[in-house]
Amino acid sequence: MDGSYPVNISLDAAPLVFEPEVEFRNGLFELSIPIPANTTAGTHVLTATIDLGKTTQTLPDGHFDVCSICGPKLGFFFFDTAMVVDTISVLQNSTFNLIGDNFVPTEMLTILGDQGQLNSTILATNIQVDSDGHFEATITAEGPFGANNITAIGSGANCQPPDQASIIIDVAGFIPPNKLIQPIVRFP
Repeated sequence: MDGSYPVNISLDAAPLVFEPEVEFRNGLFELSIPIPANTTAGTHVLTATIDLGKTTQTLPDGHFDVCSICGPKLGFFFFDTAMVVDTISVLQNSTFNLIGDNFVPTEMLTILGDQGQLNSTILATNIQVDSDGHFEATITAEGPFGANNITAIGSGANCQPPDQASIIIDVAGFIPPNKLIQPIVRFP
């Protein structure tokens, strides 16, 4: 589905945002959504409904967490889209896009990979966290086949202690087509 369509976004089934023209490419769209400051801590549901003229289409729900004291979180960009997922399968020695939020602003990160052993592989160094606590990095999946732990370890900054967050990535020799089509959508 390509083109511009009106989109209604609801938060926990209550109307939140209406955008009269949202650009779709290959069935995907990108939209920045303000979450009200009075949203309570816990898991919430965002739903997008597209007005196709004579009919509407409701997209699968996106679940996200609101926290009162937020620690750092990691996620993956789903291929070359703005969609963030909390699990992904990649081919060994291919690249993936790692995203992080709620880190200490301006700290430097080291990205490590391991399978739970004592030895870790350094996948990237000197990754700069921006002034909003956000970073994005393209990393090579150098780990062995199977589940690999990816850990971002911060240096600390602005009199704040270092941050740390981890996420699991599946390194594969072959990715079945069904893993490519239906990601688990989360908003870290």
